[in-house]
Formats: sequence, structure tokens, C-alpha cells
Amino acid sequence: MEKSLLRDIGLTDGEIVVYLALLELGQTKVWPLVTRTKMQKSAVYFCLMKLVDKGLASYITKNNVKYFEPYSPEKLLDFLSRKEITIAKQKEKLQNVLPKFISRVNAEKDKPGVRVYEGWEGMKSAFDDVLVSLKPGEEYYVLGAYTTPSVTERFRRFIGTFHTKRVRMRIPARMIMNEGLKESLGKDRERQAYTEVKYMPAEISTPTINLYGNKVMIGIYSDNPVITVIESEEISRSLRNYFDILWSDESRVYHGYDGIRKLLEDTLNYREVLFIGGGGYVADLLPDYFFGTYAQECVKRGIKWKNATWSEVRKSAITKASFVEMRYLPKSFGPKTPNVVWIYGNKVANVLWTKNPVVFTIENKEISKSYRRYFEVVWNLAID
Repeated sequence: MEKSLLRDIGLTDGEIVVYLALLELGQTKVWPLVTRTKMQKSAVYFCLMKLVDKGLASYITKNNVKYFEPYSPEKLLDFLSRKEITIAKQKEKLQNVLPKFISRVNAEKDKPGVRVYEGWEGMKSAFDDVLVSLKPGEEYYVLGAYTTPSVTERFRRFIGTFHTKRVRMRIPARMIMNEGLKESLGKDRERQAYTEVKYMPAEISTPTINLYGNKVMIGIYSDNPVITVIESEEISRSLRNYFDILWSDESRVYHGYDGIRKLLEDTLNYREVLFIGGGGYVADLLPDYFFGTYAQECVKRGIKWKNATWSEVRKSAITKASFVEMRYLPKSFGPKTPNVVWIYGNKVANVLWTKNPVVFTIENKEISKSYRRYFEVVWNLAID
């Protein structure tokens, strides 16, 4: 009966076999599922990625190996409600079967600190978690917002539905958006209750970060959206402080290559500089200065750089610098972007590498500590 019901709500026979095995095993690599299901490895992997896309499973990457984990079986109700063939009787049957599914879940499995949602169904599961996690009066924060042009209107409709539910639940939100979105997403939000919106200059870009409860959601909104959620009270609290500093405009902005040189000179006062998404722009665009005076000073002072970045950066000249250690992010983090986060001492700098670069800096011990924790998470997910 269980398999028949899962088939009725839209899962294939292969997905059903893999899903039931995943419930029993909990967090696992692919091979134990191959052994349990007696299916080909390629077929098991295909079914797992379909379950991820449907919001029924997630995965994390450790040492370049994916570990899959089922979401709570209650997610089947969310999946069912998104199908046009929703029938009330099917929901009632599913609710009766859920306890059996839940009993199969390995209650002792370790909960990952990082979860990845892929696809539009996965993204809906991620945003549904916001509404489940927050109570009326608890605040929701949004810093930055960017979509690829091909999905802007689809995302606008999607996020509009989410915010309508949020307002209905009386969950207040504060948002800092790029000024370039003022006439689209900005106007949409400004007209809603329980919502405040401010704008940063158009030339400043930050990753899209959503904060709620003890969770940090980082989104890449493209044809195949990817959402990464980090669950950490310390990181979430510190990023809220970072948000508050931006909200109150307690920050500094530098422009052009003179601003980049000032930033580089400032880093010479610290033994370590950490980067999230460093694209090798300094070495490629300022080679004489970087490999000359700056590199000599770094070696002389024992300064080390650690860069968690995109695989495309393997071809950059920066990989030749002796004081730079590189690790490369999984493809799920999306393509290379012009925005780079620098962390050194008690300072955090967001650098946007455009024709006229922009450096956006904040000095705050707690925020710097939070970004270091975030860097550690990313660094441990990356590979040499």
C-alpha cells in the first residue's frame, strides 16, 4: 500500500525504492543504497537527485563525496500540495501512512550543519522552512537580492507568493536591496505590510543572504536554483549584527583601484587573510603591484592567504603566489561571481570587481568572528 500511494502522488518506482531505503538508512553515501536497493549505481544516483529536486531529500559534500539524507516524511504533504492532481483522499491516506515512514527514520543520525536545496521545488522547501521556523513578531532579514535575467519574472512571482504568506502570518521583515531592484522587487515589497526596505548603491553587490531564527540562507537564483542553509546560532546572530550596521549605515566605501590598493596595504598589518569566492582579480588586474611589492612584503612578514573559491580560478595567476592556499567549491555553489569577501583581523570587506571596483568595509569583532565561522564551513566543503 505504501508503494502504491507514493506512486499515485507522482514518485516513480525507482524513486520509491530509493526513498524508502533512504528513510531506513538516514544520512548515507550512495553505495549503501546500491546494496540495499540492488539497483545500478547510476540509477540510484539519478533517483536521489530527483528526490532532492522534489524537496524530499538533501545532501552535503564531505571530501568530495556526497552524503544524502531524507527530509522528514511530512515533506510529502508539501510535495502533494504542489501537484495539480491533488486529491483530498490522497492527503488523508498519506497522513495515515506517515507514522510508518517516520518510524523507519534512523533517529540517531547526525544532523548536518549545512543543507543544500536544488531546483524550484527544493527552493520552495527552503522558503517553507522560513515560515515554519518563525512565529508572529519574529523578524526576517534579507541582505542583497540577485537573479539571472532569464528567471527574474519567475522568481518575482515565486517570492511574491512567499511574502504574501509571511505577511499573513504577521512576520515582520527588514530588507536591504541593491538600488537596481527598486523598480521591481523593491516596489513589490514596499507596498506590503510588516515590511521595511532600504537600498544600497547600485555599484555595491553582496551575496543574497536571508536570516531567520538560528539559520542563514544563501541563495543562487538561476534556471536551476541552489539554496544553501547553515544552521548556527552564532553565525546567524553575528550576521544580524552585520545587517544592523548596514541598516544604520555604519560602514566605509572605497572606489577604484586606489581603494583596492588601500585594502591590500591594510591587510599587510595582519598575519592571515581569508577569502570567500576570491576570483584571482588582484593578481590578474594588478600583476605588477601584487607580484612585486605586495608579494615581497607578504613573504617577508609571513602573511598567509586562504581562498575558498570557484573551480574556474584554477587558471588564474594567483595560484602561483607562494603565500596563497587554494581550495575549490563544489559546483552546487554556482558559477564564479565578481563579489569577493575578505576577512582579516576584526574586519570584513566586500569587494565588487567591476570596471571601477567598489570596496565596502566594516570593522566589528563579532561580525568578523561570524564570517570566520562561515569561512570554516565553506573551506571544509571545498577541495584542494
